[in-house]
Amino acid sequence: MAIVSTTTLASFISERIGPARDAVIAQHLWFPRAPLNGWLEMANLVGSQAETHSFPLYGTLTSQALTQGIDLASSQQLTATDSTATTGEHGLMALIADKVLRVIQTPNGEADYVQAVLRNSLGAVATEFDVAVFAQLASLDNSDGTTNVDLTFAALKAGVDYMAGANAPRPWIGLLHPTQYKNLTDETGSPFLSAMQAQVQAQQFYSDYYIGRVLGVDWFYNTNVQTMNAGVDYAGGIISNRAFGQVWSLAPDSRLQRDESLRGAEHIMVAEWAVTEIEGTMGVCVLSNVS
Repeated sequence: MAIVSTTTLASFISERIGPARDAVIAQHLWFPRAPLNGWLEMANLVGSQAETHSFPLYGTLTSQALTQGIDLASSQQLTATDSTATTGEHGLMALIADKVLRVIQTPNGEADYVQAVLRNSLGAVATEFDVAVFAQLASLDNSDGTTNVDLTFAALKAGVDYMAGANAPRPWIGLLHPTQYKNLTDETGSPFLSAMQAQVQAQQFYSDYYIGRVLGVDWFYNTNVQTMNAGVDYAGGIISNRAFGQVWSLAPDSRLQRDESLRGAEHIMVAEWAVTEIEGTMGVCVLSNVS
């Protein structure tokens, strides 16, 4: 048996964490290094003792016409508020049982099994993170679309118009559930039909979840888009990079502990993070029915 001791298992896991992370990232959108992570404002507290971060929010100043030789009658002050997020622990434990490793007969079978445990553990943490980000869409200050009604191109256009009116900084990304995407491709004359035809080339740049660029927005679809209104509607959306933030105080940490009473090793994956809405006007929720 090539890798049955705790020491050997720990060494193998340490060696394979990089390839496992790459495989997991390819299947996610928001997790660090995934295609959309850059749209989340980052606060990196790893290596510090801090667990809480405040994202600053500032008001606006207004320019006005002036008359030469006349003093300005009033001054303006840039007001400051903040959005605060505190990280929490997230993770899971998977048992690598002695008996499972003993009965594997294929060459390199033990190594393949342990790598599968590692990949699935990291994938579970990444999926939880992705779901948490998608869940923020329902809490945005404004929404377009109609509850319990199929999504239409007109609703998306209204969302884009809102983003322009809110002076949300570009670029913008659009996020849809596959059912919402189907609503749009089923609509007669939908621009999403031509976007779908160009999807293969575009995927090489972004990810397998990329739809295309429509209305000046890069659109993505994903089954992790969450529901709202007691599960009646999907909550997609359009956001700028000022809408949401992420705070990390512990990157995914792989730990191994021998448990003799369980006759195996416990593989524990732990991370400490938080996601939060920073500025609710810098995005718009796009809702439509789930059926």
